[in-house]
Amino acid sequence: MIKIADLSYLENATENELIYGGVGVVVESSAIAYGDSTYTYTDANTTARATQGADVAIGRGFSLALRDTTTTNVTVDGTGDKVVSSTTSTPEQSPIDISIGHVIAVQLPSKSKHLRFSVNSY
Repeated sequence: MIKIADLSYLENATENELIYGGVGVVVESSAIAYGDSTYTYTDANTTARATQGADVAIGRGFSLALRDTTTTNVTVDGTGDKVVSSTTSTPEQSPIDISIGHVIAVQLPSKSKHLRFSVNSY
């Protein structure tokens, strides 16, 4: 049997309210090339870590396209108390198109509502 010590805030919690807190990032990379002997490459990586001080998520994206007509795109987004992101691309009208993006999201511990409970065994 579980005895809940503090349910006061749960009575007012909506379905969309974070109870345990959380952090996350999204990275999308795309590359298109038209012409003879085209080359495209994309890469996207994300990682998240929970620590005693804060939760942190990091994402990185890269896309490359080579040939006559090229298009690349990297889109980044994050969720948390603090989110910092940046994307950049080479100028259009180039036989080489490169896009790069980075995102970092941090969830501070004071913003998370943690459920406090005690377990009694009978």
